[in-house]
Amino acid sequence: MNDVSMISEQEIPQEIRSRARAALLLPRQELASCMPIGIVRDTRGANLIAGNRYNNFSTSPYCALSWIIEGTCRMADNPNEKDPRLWPAFPKFAVSGPTTAPTLSWNDGDVYAITVGFLPDAWFALTGVSVKDIVDKNIDATELLSSEFQCCFDLFGANKDATQEFLKLQDILEPIWAQRRPSHAILPNGLVDWANRSLSQLATKGVGRSTRQLQRRIKQWTGLTQRELAAHGRGEELYKNYLEKRGQDDFSISQIAFENGYADQSHLGRDVKRITGLSPKQLDDLFDHEERFWFYRLLRDYY
Repeated sequence: MNDVSMISEQEIPQEIRSRARAALLLPRQELASCMPIGIVRDTRGANLIAGNRYNNFSTSPYCALSWIIEGTCRMADNPNEKDPRLWPAFPKFAVSGPTTAPTLSWNDGDVYAITVGFLPDAWFALTGVSVKDIVDKNIDATELLSSEFQCCFDLFGANKDATQEFLKLQDILEPIWAQRRPSHAILPNGLVDWANRSLSQLATKGVGRSTRQLQRRIKQWTGLTQRELAAHGRGEELYKNYLEKRGQDDFSISQIAFENGYADQSHLGRDVKRITGLSPKQLDDLFDHEERFWFYRLLRDYY
């Protein structure tokens, strides 16, 4: 399978239709157990006002490589600094670890960027970079990755076709992954499946099998605690259920809470706020109309 699938190129909101775009890049099957998803964001020519240049992201268990091909993206790293122009610039080629809190960024102007996500255990097997050392961090990839990945640094360019460059990236990574792929690595059916398989593998790996030793291995392998892993899986299932039921006549947050095993609507609300930074009602109200939530709309098609 030597082609790449690009699906659901989105053009939101209506007034900039066909201008500000986001798209999913799906890898070939041989790499799907390593890097399950890629994302392209292109606002060139959209002339977004400053308030529409924010980007809201939920917590994530994935590691990532990102290329800021054109423009400047700035990351909110200080809750007391409200002026996004003073936020630190995101590296042009960055390694990002799993996140334990929702993140917010802002683009100085037009931006063209590509991000590729990696499952944490696959990331470590592929690169040798410890996941626990990059949690909640965005690091210049040229300072962190070995020379083996030097050819990836300038792979994407402003005048290059993103899908073709994504194919080249896969050509680079596929032989490395084939050599280093762990025996347990298969394409998971969602985060819950991946987390369960990872925990099962870790429980039988190594000489020590005490609870404390298991927790230590989980943290080393994924950068997250067992509780955080479970929360990511629960959040994904919740989002899938929300997308399925949203728009139906009998849709209600309380019903979603019941169907996903929450004690009550308040319990669900706390989980949603921890993952997204918003209440379920706020997220539902803003989902369709706020440009900053383009990532959530894109994941709708992925799921």
